[in-house]
Amino acid sequence: MGRSERKAFAELPDLWSIDGSKFIGIGVTDVHIDFIEPVKLIEDRIKYAIKSIGDPEKIRVNPDCGLRTRSREVGYTKLANMTEAVRNIRKDYS
Repeated sequence: MGRSERKAFAELPDLWSIDGSKFIGIGVTDVHIDFIEPVKLIEDRIKYAIKSIGDPEKIRVNPDCGLRTRSREVGYTKLANMTEAVRNIRKDYS
């Protein structure tokens, strides 16, 4: 997927160029729907952010907001998949 297909992430390179001394939090799960993002999809989003920004140390991975509107099971699974994706990505950068 290119920049034009990633509407939520399309501005990352532009925002990052404003001040590269800070970190940026990226929302990798949609908290407004019950769809549980697969680990591979979350990994893809993280990798795209790393490619756009260039420094994995400057990225913090988050859900796109709070999960209190989701059931406990959905919220837990979204966060578990997000955690697994981060662990998998870290293996590539250690």
